[in-house]
Amino acid sequence: MAKKKKSTSGKIEWLNHVLGFAGVVLGVLIAFWLNNWAGNRREQQIAEVALKNIRSEVARNQSAMDTLVQVNARQLDFLNAYLPLVDDNMTFLGSSSQFDSLQAQFPDLLLAKGRLDIEIELLGLPEVAWKTSLNSSILSSIDFNLLYVINESCDLQEKVAGIDNLLISDLRNIGNGRKNDFHSFQRTLGTYMQLSEQLLLEKYPRCLKEIDLFLADGSMDTDALVLDTIK
Repeated sequence: MAKKKKSTSGKIEWLNHVLGFAGVVLGVLIAFWLNNWAGNRREQQIAEVALKNIRSEVARNQSAMDTLVQVNARQLDFLNAYLPLVDDNMTFLGSSSQFDSLQAQFPDLLLAKGRLDIEIELLGLPEVAWKTSLNSSILSSIDFNLLYVINESCDLQEKVAGIDNLLISDLRNIGNGRKNDFHSFQRTLGTYMQLSEQLLLEKYPRCLKEIDLFLADGSMDTDALVLDTIK
């Protein structure tokens, strides 16, 4: 009698199917990870270039602001010393020794016969790098606190620049030779100087420091961002 053989052709090899399916899924995940890694790496590089441009712009503005503060501080010192010694029509009421002392201290501002030479420096500082980054999503992946610090500096810079028109208007008015107009100019210049010094001594240095720390720290961890995406 012939022996019957059992056919195994209908048996499903589950292990091979599972391994094959796992291989496909793993391949897709790896491809997805590589694609995201490349995309995030590209975003990181663009953001770092943007930060370096902002840093360069802030550093240049800081240098220009230093000169501006020195010139305008001297002008303000002169007005603070001179205006208490004149009447409403800007006629000098002090003694000749007081006049000579002021003229020796400010020879370029207090001229012969009491004529005044008012000189101020206006900002006109660029903010192209910051505005360009702000109007796009370039910096969307960087630390919020760093963005806040940068924005603080730029906002204050805009406020200082906004006083330019007031100073120009006050300068026109002091041509009338009235003490009240000089006092108005003095007050505007005082506000201008207060904000300028805050920008120069506080906001700019903090902005530069935070950008340097961020770039040196490599806080934009591309791999971590991608892994979080996959999870």
